[in-house]
Amino acid sequence: MSAAQVMKAINKRVGTKKGSFALLVGIILFSATSGPETTLTLHFRVKEEDILTVQFEKIEADDHFFVLNLTEADMALIEHSFALARIHEYTGVSLVGIDHGNCTVRLNKECIQQIDPYNYVVELPFSALKESIDSTLVSTYEKAVLLQVSVYADNKHLRTWAAYLGVDIVSVDVTQKYMTVLCSYEELLALHLSGFHTEVVVDLTGTAKSAPHQLGPEYHTYEEVVSELSHIESDHASVAQVFSLGTSYEGRDIPGIKISDNVSTDESEPEAFICALHHAREAATVEVAMYTINYLTDHYAEPGYEYVTYLVDNREIYIVPIVNPDGKVYDDSGGSSGHGLYWRKNRQPCTGGIGTDLNRNYSYHWGGTGSSSICTSQTFRGYAPFDAPESAAVRDFIQLHPDITVLLSYHSHGSLVLWPWGYTYDPIADYRDRTVHQIIGRRYANYTNYVAQQGSDLYLCSGTTDDWSYGTTQNNEIPIFSWTVELEGGSFYPSPSLLLVICENNCSGALYVIECADNPYKVLPPSFGEIPQLFDTNSFFVAGNTAYCTDVLGTAKIAFGLARGGVTENPEGRTNTILTVAEHDTGNVIIVGGPGINPLAQEFDQKFAIIYTYNPGVAFQIACETKYIYLDLAHYPSEDVCIVYLGEDSSRNMMLVWGYGWRGTYAGSVLMGDSTIWQTYENAHMLMVRWTDSNGDGLVQMGEIAVESYV
Repeated sequence: MSAAQVMKAINKRVGTKKGSFALLVGIILFSATSGPETTLTLHFRVKEEDILTVQFEKIEADDHFFVLNLTEADMALIEHSFALARIHEYTGVSLVGIDHGNCTVRLNKECIQQIDPYNYVVELPFSALKESIDSTLVSTYEKAVLLQVSVYADNKHLRTWAAYLGVDIVSVDVTQKYMTVLCSYEELLALHLSGFHTEVVVDLTGTAKSAPHQLGPEYHTYEEVVSELSHIESDHASVAQVFSLGTSYEGRDIPGIKISDNVSTDESEPEAFICALHHAREAATVEVAMYTINYLTDHYAEPGYEYVTYLVDNREIYIVPIVNPDGKVYDDSGGSSGHGLYWRKNRQPCTGGIGTDLNRNYSYHWGGTGSSSICTSQTFRGYAPFDAPESAAVRDFIQLHPDITVLLSYHSHGSLVLWPWGYTYDPIADYRDRTVHQIIGRRYANYTNYVAQQGSDLYLCSGTTDDWSYGTTQNNEIPIFSWTVELEGGSFYPSPSLLLVICENNCSGALYVIECADNPYKVLPPSFGEIPQLFDTNSFFVAGNTAYCTDVLGTAKIAFGLARGGVTENPEGRTNTILTVAEHDTGNVIIVGGPGINPLAQEFDQKFAIIYTYNPGVAFQIACETKYIYLDLAHYPSEDVCIVYLGEDSSRNMMLVWGYGWRGTYAGSVLMGDSTIWQTYENAHMLMVRWTDSNGDGLVQMGEIAVESYV
């Protein structure tokens, strides 16, 4: 029985009578009972009265959390009685996945009471019940078809619950802790009755019909894109060639352009794929794509633009400005500058409506959380992966071009750079692939001042372009590293006055990604396993001019390790005042001693975002790349801490070793003097180290040194 059928049966047979409702639920659950070893029963109570009893499949458990599985029908039973957002508020329960008709949730053990090993009570206030919520508060909008609504949601789990309800999430403001959604009155009511705090910003019903004009001239129409690409090909025939990605549902070409020297030849060069406008209303994405195309072709072989010439000569760049031409034409037909039809999907009919969300139609984990099986939903995923001709065309093209190593998919709006995964909160499992996505994504964000993060840090979302392009190639020697860029502007149709800055900044980011296409792994920081190669030539130890003698002794410890590890030319010793400008600018440098006594440590702490905080007599902390190490100064000097950081700056290698006191620095040096440590942490580039004087002799010994965390 489907969730909808269960709800229909419940409403028909028992209405809102709690006792009958609980009895019916018990009957349903009894018929689906599994063995007690793998099940867990939750009794939802309000004012000591059982409102609902649901049996879950227990997936895993630890000291703090249960991960539980239940059918969507059982989920509908909970949703029938309770406001999901308020259950989350009171219990911390979070939705972590939907797959093949099952929901997976994560529940905090501290929020439930154990009856016996298989039965638990969830005690909730009356305000968690749907019947406690006054639906008349939103009845003013009962006839509205399209509303722009602000929804309070301060974390990804709450936003995922909103996505589960099927609303069209337009953007997320992570700093102000709300998201903007477009919805009908029925969807607004569902949000309200689910306990979300909502505020209607504007009623957009009829807006498009009252302004049936094209977008302003600053925006390209579909026809103008096709025409301009043709002109670009004519004007730059040696480096530009128009192609069709495929055909849309209504028979339009999906236009694209290849940019490369020897453009008519398929050379063995790294390839980059850039696409825009999966969603018809996201007009600014077309402008970024067209600006980038013109920038590359107009400035090729032009003095002062050697970087552009290098990219065009050494890459094959494919740019598709409009993946969704039918949706674009439809959206433009009902809009004026600033007010389109807000159409999102393609124009392929489905049962009861029109349109598939192309960015939910890709096959990798298709059908999961953040997509809908209902045709009229804005996130309708289609009836099968790639049953939309537009997404299938993207798939076919990419599969025919195995040299593609980087992909950018432009969306709007939100000022974000996102990388996989979107379908799960789990990060990419492969350390190197995850780090490449993070580094390139963050560097792109430096050009645009966007927030860079994993896609699911917004909310869970499945069947997306970037999950598919990376997910299906992740086992290749070089996978397709993939990012979704959500543009700025605060609107699908931002003011034309903002377009130039949006285009310029994102073009710069795109050029950087294209440059990385030859080997995206080149952005990885050096790792401890590579130390013998990193400091084999043109290398220097640098201690502070007023350094502790143990800092100098520490360099000797590291030098000993380098010699045993195979370095043929040991680094020369320097102080910060003796190190020459040439050595500083081009040499590989090992800095021993902290920023208080070594100016180079201060300089490169800033470059590598190593941050320390000092509360005199109380505490000291070092933080870097989401890791930190804390020292309670009441334990000093019998305890000390240190950071060892290996990085790259301007094509030379750097290692920083410094602690709060001399013992911390010396502990890090002793550790780095042992080449077996390099192999233990061969894939790492940062260690947080703690020394504890276990025998009370005040001396630093290897057995007293522990790596507390690493990256």
